[in-house]
Amino acid sequence: TTISGNAATRAGALKALQTNTWVHLVCHGKQDRTQPYNPHLVMKNEHLTLLDIMERDIPHAEFAFLSACHTAVDD
Repeated sequence: TTISGNAATRAGALKALQTNTWVHLVCHGKQDRTQPYNPHLVMKNEHLTLLDIMERDIPHAEFAFLSACHTAVDD
């Protein structure tokens, strides 16, 4: 499944996560060091947060590759 442009929405990303075993996200990301579940990926219409992903039933998930700025930070 490939989503891009206007289709790269929060809902589209969540649907792709539920129907694929691997996901490669290429987008902007933002960390929130004060709220650990608030980091998010910037989608077309609204943010996709870590909590959004954690709350979903994603039974077939195997691997996620995040090509986004701020997907990893140090102390």
